[in-house]
Amino acid sequence: MSRDWDTVKAAFARANELDDEARQQFLVDFGQEHPTLLRKLQELLSADIDDQRIQDKIAKTAKSLAEDADDPWVGRTIGVWQLERRIGEGGMGAVFLAKRADEAFEQTAALKLMTSRVLGRESITRFRAERQFLAKLSHPNIAQLLDGGSTQDDQPYLVMEYIDGVSIDRYCDDNRLSIRDRLRLFEKVCDTVDYAHRNLIVHRDLKPGNILVDSRGEPKLLDFGIAKLLDTQEVDQTMAVTREGRLMLTPEYASPEQVRGEPPTVAADVYALGVLLYRLLTGYSPYGVTRLSGIELEKAIVSIAPLRPSTVVTTDAKSDPAATSPDSLSAQRRTSPDRLRKRLSGDLDNIVLMALQKEPSRRYASAARFREDIHNYLSDRPVTARPESVAYRTGKFMKRNWLGVTVAAVFALTITALTTFYTIRLADERDTARLEAARAESVTDFLTGLFEEASPSKNLGKPKNARELLDDGAEKITEQLGDQPELRAALTRTIANTYINMRENKAARDFIEPLMEEFRTEFGEGDIRYLRLEREFGDATLNTGDRLKARTILERNYDGWLAVTAPGDYHRGIAEQRLGAVYSKINEPELATKHLVNAIEVLRNYANDDPLSLTNTMMQYGVVLRSQNQFDEEEALLTEALAIQEACCGIEQTGYSGLLNNLGNNFNARGLHEKAEAEYRKVAELNKVLYGEEGVGYANALMNLSNTAIRMGRPQESLDLQMRVRDIYGRGYGIDSVPYAYTSENIGNALMELQRYDEAEVAFQTAMKILADRFGEDDPEFAITQNNYANMLMRAGRNDEGMPQLISSRNTFLEAYGPENQSVISADVKIANGLLNMERPDEAHEYALAAVEAAKVVWSEPGNETIQALTTLGRTHRDREEYALSFAAHREAIEMAKQMEGAGLYPVVTAEYDLGIALKAAGRLDEARSLLEPRLTETAELDDSWDGLREKIGALLEGE
Repeated sequence: MSRDWDTVKAAFARANELDDEARQQFLVDFGQEHPTLLRKLQELLSADIDDQRIQDKIAKTAKSLAEDADDPWVGRTIGVWQLERRIGEGGMGAVFLAKRADEAFEQTAALKLMTSRVLGRESITRFRAERQFLAKLSHPNIAQLLDGGSTQDDQPYLVMEYIDGVSIDRYCDDNRLSIRDRLRLFEKVCDTVDYAHRNLIVHRDLKPGNILVDSRGEPKLLDFGIAKLLDTQEVDQTMAVTREGRLMLTPEYASPEQVRGEPPTVAADVYALGVLLYRLLTGYSPYGVTRLSGIELEKAIVSIAPLRPSTVVTTDAKSDPAATSPDSLSAQRRTSPDRLRKRLSGDLDNIVLMALQKEPSRRYASAARFREDIHNYLSDRPVTARPESVAYRTGKFMKRNWLGVTVAAVFALTITALTTFYTIRLADERDTARLEAARAESVTDFLTGLFEEASPSKNLGKPKNARELLDDGAEKITEQLGDQPELRAALTRTIANTYINMRENKAARDFIEPLMEEFRTEFGEGDIRYLRLEREFGDATLNTGDRLKARTILERNYDGWLAVTAPGDYHRGIAEQRLGAVYSKINEPELATKHLVNAIEVLRNYANDDPLSLTNTMMQYGVVLRSQNQFDEEEALLTEALAIQEACCGIEQTGYSGLLNNLGNNFNARGLHEKAEAEYRKVAELNKVLYGEEGVGYANALMNLSNTAIRMGRPQESLDLQMRVRDIYGRGYGIDSVPYAYTSENIGNALMELQRYDEAEVAFQTAMKILADRFGEDDPEFAITQNNYANMLMRAGRNDEGMPQLISSRNTFLEAYGPENQSVISADVKIANGLLNMERPDEAHEYALAAVEAAKVVWSEPGNETIQALTTLGRTHRDREEYALSFAAHREAIEMAKQMEGAGLYPVVTAEYDLGIALKAAGRLDEARSLLEPRLTETAELDDSWDGLREKIGALLEGE
């Protein structure tokens, strides 16, 4: 009898570990082996279930009653909400079930009362402003933010839509969802996260407890943006692991960069989604089946690669009482352990591990991309994360890396042309032809090696992008083509040109520079092959911002071409063009004009063979004309260039698109924003045809449309366009690329106009980090963004932070260009205005006066830059109570605005408004009224772009 009882007791313990289906199978097996003991086992199990249910119900009721009896908040009214019972608690505060108490209508909600240690007192104002933005998030799978405020003792609270549901992992297990059903549910989560990201909200704390599934099987995401609301300088929220003085988020779902204390980004949410999917598929954390301490978990997150999901589901962690057996785990997914392992191996393993890459740039670029790969898997289509057969990875490589394939195609075309040339030239020389065949074979081996190295199977399941492919080619040139200098030189120029076209100018310069001495020795300084390489070296150096060094290189290169070519030679024309470009960049318009005009004269003779070089040179000369405010002359030149391009090649080509784009730039510089926008729209439609909607060429056109929208007072439209541009650039160039930095900066500018300064700061800092890494903090490329960032800080009232940034950027421009330069003048104007805001008019006056003097040297024609400098100078005189000097500066600005060709009335009235301010400050309000009241009547019927200026004029003229 004792032995029978031991058998039943052991079976009872085993059966308790299993879910219903597995338990039923266990009972069948047990009954076949022990038929006389089956009934006793069933009775024990039934009694245990009933007893557990009763105990659970009693415990739950007792706990609820005790908590409600002791809870000081239950029964209180906050705003219009009466708290009924506490339903949750965490690091951010307590959550209560609440009902409206104002009898306006019946509504149940979840009220989250923030704990006092989460928000500093000075952060409450920002908290109130930000919650208005979050309230605009409207998505069927996001719990809506309904209300919010502060209690009488300034304790913040939020009122959210109440979701009656269970966490997503529990829902999947309780309902025994299959792998396919879990993935379909996860797709909806990804779509929801992507919606929030497109609205500039990063969740920062994605976890099962924040994703509830309701009775209809729909996921609802909670707490979107709350972590952002609470992110203050006093509380470091970037760290997910709970520590003294840090907000308590969820350790297991933190990304490596969050653990390191870096600001959370979209990539952090993608990582958290990867952890979530890992758990939904396997039932475990990516960091092993055993529990880890806080320090161990941090180490695992940052440095330990997760096991493949297909491996972890077959692990029987008997040492961990909380671990689920493989049988139970697979039964919850309606399959067996072996079938579950096979189902997860391959595509699903690679999808999950791609989302969990330690480096953010190697993860999916967005939640949308993550979701697309899940959908590809469910549709039995190839996934981007899977390394497999040659055909499989070639197809996926070409689909996802069109830019890289283009790079390789350029290589291939170059090699084909070179090999054909050699073969034709030496066809009658058998031995030489064999030599050329050997060269062609070595080039084929070179390209094949690049493609093999770029394949997913050698790169943790992720094909290499274009930049990585170029880097590999650059590294292998010497190794594989060291004995073939001519081919090596051709490929060197090809790689350098492609770097430059991708705006990776520093990489181009760093690639060519170490090779120059070797090629000089190989070919000699007067050899055309060497001169071509030197020209590319000069271009790359110029584009990195080292303009003086570039000048030295390109002047020497020009002399070299003069020595080996006759007047009118094509290469001499190209040398004139390159030298003209460098003079334009270093602000020597007379020399730039001389060489570019010479280049145009030469290249006109080669228009049939190379129309693009001619029209590009015309476009470059147009930029010089525009810098001198010679707008009509540039417009005429661009119109001629467009006609040349259309006659030779039609309009569906990149040369025509670039010319249209510069015509738009011309109109923008003149303040003719509507005409500029019309040209940019033509460019966008053309580039959509040329590049496709996911092409970076199309994104370039959208960027210019965005910049025009912000000039026309439509910052939200600008922001939406820039977010799309950044997404395309992130995929095409990479999230650490220079183009990605530029559009991040533009996003910051749009957010600044929307007065969303905290988000703008993140965007600017993203851009500055990339540019500092690529160029250094003493480079003008960095200084441009630093200058705009400083402008944002000043606009946000953070003058003490902004002014040093402004001065630093100004000094960089001064060092690079000298005082008579547009960037220096613009910086001087900004500094002067900032100092005026800080009530330091004497210092402001020095910068404004310097700006006016330099502007009159740089621009011989009337233009916006000189007008702005004069207006600022007038303001400094006004604040110093030098009213006669102030009036004189403003009147000079007005006269200049009237002389601006094609600029219209707006700049004139703007300048008059500033004079009106000075007149009022001097006690001459009647004169201000006489000046400005007619303008109110004159502009009353004009479009909405005048509304802001009219309102300012009206406010100025009110009262004494």
